[in-house]
Amino acid sequence: MATPPNQQTYTVEPSYRKASLIGAWVGVACALLLVLGVFALGARSGVLTTWTSYLLPSGLFLVFAASTLWGSTYRLRDTRLQVSARGITYTAPGLCIDAPWEAIERIEEPTRQATCIVGKGADAKLAPWMQIVKAVATASREVDRRIPLYMFGWDAHSPLCREVSRRVPHLLIEG
Repeated sequence: MATPPNQQTYTVEPSYRKASLIGAWVGVACALLLVLGVFALGARSGVLTTWTSYLLPSGLFLVFAASTLWGSTYRLRDTRLQVSARGITYTAPGLCIDAPWEAIERIEEPTRQATCIVGKGADAKLAPWMQIVKAVATASREVDRRIPLYMFGWDAHSPLCREVSRRVPHLLIEG
C-alpha cells in the first residue's frame, strides 16, 4: 500500500525509547532484588538449599528480563503516528486510533506530555487483550481516546507540532 504524498509518518523518538528501556531495566533490577531476597530468606530458614536459592531466582530473572525488554522493544518499534490532510492515525500493538481532524476534541499538555484527545467520529480498534486491559486497569480506561503525542517528539518547534497546528490551530495552547 503506497503512502499518500501528503501523509507524514512519525516513529517513537530515540530519547523516549531510551527512557522507556531504562525504566524497564530498573523494573527488572527491582524484581531481581525482590526474588533474591525471598529466596535468600528461604535458604536461611532451611526450606531451600543454597544452590536452589540462587539458581532458581537467576532463571526467573532471565525469563522476566527477556520478556520485559522484548515487550518494551516490540511496543516501541511498532508504534507510529501518521498525519495527513484527512486526519491523524495512531498505531501501537493492540490499538489503532484513526481520527479525522473534526473528531479531535483537544490537545492536553499535563506535565509537558502532550496528548491528543479524540471524540465522536474517531475509529478505535482494540485487540482482545487490550480490551481486557481497558476494562480492568483504571489508568487505561481512555486508551482508545488518547493519542500520546509526546512519544513522537512533540514540542513547540517540532515538525509534528507544526503539522498539527496547520491542520487544527484552534486546539493548540498558546505559551
